[in-house]
Amino acid sequence: VPGDSIQEALTTLGMTPQDLAVETGQESDYVINVLAGTAAITPDFAEALASVLQVPAKFWLAYEDQYQRLQKAMH
Repeated sequence: VPGDSIQEALTTLGMTPQDLAVETGQESDYVINVLAGTAAITPDFAEALASVLQVPAKFWLAYEDQYQRLQKAMH
């Protein structure tokens, strides 16, 4: 789940999901849902994550795409 990697990064940075919401300009409910794997990482959120976590947006989008493909294959 991409959200697990984001949560690990937040823990390392000493940030909460609410902090990430503020830093990325997203609603905290959305961020929490991404972390839980119930909401997809959008291109806008990937760009915002890139600036906060210093990991390229294309990484987050590829990770999300792979996760979604696996979810579909399992169902």
